[in-house]
Amino acid sequence: MRPPGAGALLFALAASTLAASALAAPLAAAQPGEAGGQPSEANPAEDGGQPSEADPRPPGAVQLLVENDTFAGLDRWFSHHHALGLVFPLARVGGRALELRAALGQAMYTPRNIQREEPPARDHPFAGHLYLELGATLGAPDHTLALRLRAGVVGPAAGGGPTQDAIHTLLGVRLPRGWDTQLPNQAAVDVALRGALHRRWRLDGVDLTAALLATADVGNASGRAGGAAGLMLSVGLPARAAAGFLDPTLALAFRCPRLCAAAFLGAAAEGVWLDLFTEARGLDEPPAITRRPWRAPFRGGLLLAGRRAAVRYVHVRRSRTFSTRDDVHPRWHRWGALELLVPFG
Repeated sequence: MRPPGAGALLFALAASTLAASALAAPLAAAQPGEAGGQPSEANPAEDGGQPSEADPRPPGAVQLLVENDTFAGLDRWFSHHHALGLVFPLARVGGRALELRAALGQAMYTPRNIQREEPPARDHPFAGHLYLELGATLGAPDHTLALRLRAGVVGPAAGGGPTQDAIHTLLGVRLPRGWDTQLPNQAAVDVALRGALHRRWRLDGVDLTAALLATADVGNASGRAGGAAGLMLSVGLPARAAAGFLDPTLALAFRCPRLCAAAFLGAAAEGVWLDLFTEARGLDEPPAITRRPWRAPFRGGLLLAGRRAAVRYVHVRRSRTFSTRDDVHPRWHRWGALELLVPFG
């Protein structure tokens, strides 16, 4: 087993930071009626759990996101991703909230058979990705706009192998053996734009929200554009929360004055003209796979939130991102995304 690297330390830091934040949140939470405190309990449905317009600063949040195909009983392709993020509120003017988001994350990609020292020629290569993400989000009751810059490294410097070793050791399963064949070190920089429309209808005690999302990613690691749509049934949540189900980078800072809940279903389609991970750029002998020009993810999820924390789980089913000459692989890949949001301020 390799010694823990930067990725393993990042994973441990993320877990410990979130645990500390969750324990400290009750002590830091403001009391109702104090400056920067909770919206009045008198009519919490009017703002869906958001601070009132009289409060110029909505709460910030600490976000921990863990995506892993173990949640779906698999271990292949897009295998794992974790990120620790902070959402900082800047202002709330005219019904719009301007927020800054910073995140540190890591992702791992593997073939179906991770026990071979020389992975099959017709399968996804090993790859690790370590990145820093900075972005700004402008949110209103009926729309959300976000701009994001993600910069990092792909290759051994990303620490994907040591991190996967640490995760497999924690889970008590066999260690992967093919990380020596991973993509070489190279920079990865992408700019992403997100635009979402959301509309809410009040039913008998339940809100129905429809959300539409347009996406575009341009850079040397990813080139894609597409759209998504979804429906959310919720109690006490702002309409903007629906966009977070479609894209976790659109997660907003909110605090529910009492228990909030939501269920979500969504689908997306996107065209892809560049994918560093399936094209295996930099390998002397890249695998005999071809990047597919389109992909279609489907999502379903649940959210529970209170004054001190929110937990969301999303199950993703996405069409395979590559093809081979004999096409012996399953058509779909599945994974789960578990997210914890701890508001502050």
